[in-house]
Amino acid sequence: ADYEACRTVVLLSPGLDYHGVTTEDALSRLGERPLLLVASEDDGYSAQTVRALDELAQGEHQVQIYTSAGHGTQMFNAEPGLQELIVNWLREPLQ
Repeated sequence: ADYEACRTVVLLSPGLDYHGVTTEDALSRLGERPLLLVASEDDGYSAQTVRALDELAQGEHQVQIYTSAGHGTQMFNAEPGLQELIVNWLREPLQ
């Protein structure tokens, strides 16, 4: 969020506080930059976090919550379309 050259962000199974890194604070510093939020219902904490961050997002953003895709990189095996979703999300701001 503090690196201005970062033009878009993807959060995969985020939490609100990860070893002192508070996502809400970083999100406020992110400002209007695009944000993709991804989690799975069977990872309740991350799904809850995504819903909270959805309310706080200031700019263009998209939420993807899967039903039972697991946590973090486990979601790539459970949801084959996730990789394409992320690539397309990252590609858009670069065009």
